[in-house]
Amino acid sequence: MNDPVYGLIIGNIIGARDPSNPDPEWDNRRNYKDVVGKNPQEMVKGLAVQTRSQIQKEKEKYKSLKVTSITNNLISADDMRVAQKEDATLDKYREYAKTGTRKFTGQQNVSWFVMENNLLFRYFQSPKVIQLEMG
Repeated sequence: MNDPVYGLIIGNIIGARDPSNPDPEWDNRRNYKDVVGKNPQEMVKGLAVQTRSQIQKEKEKYKSLKVTSITNNLISADDMRVAQKEDATLDKYREYAKTGTRKFTGQQNVSWFVMENNLLFRYFQSPKVIQLEMG
């Protein structure tokens, strides 16, 4: 070949078989082990690469999530009752609880509000979420 497309021509390797004469006993994993000295799973791990964007993201520091501490803000059920009663933004949801209105969201999600022991609770049901009985 005067102008080969690739620098390696399989026919030039000693012991290479013709494509029409494959070795039926050939085992890909065994040959990888012989050539590299490792099992194929280790070889695959060694072939991983990182893109430029992955390297850039790795360099960026993780931003910590701002979360308010609730350890010092413990309140009783009575305090919650008073706070809910004084909160005018909950009027619409208290009305939902009285009338039993159910709100459907998404394809099959439903939520509703209930007053229990003078506390307003929101219930949510989805076919994607397993319902657990508490008690």
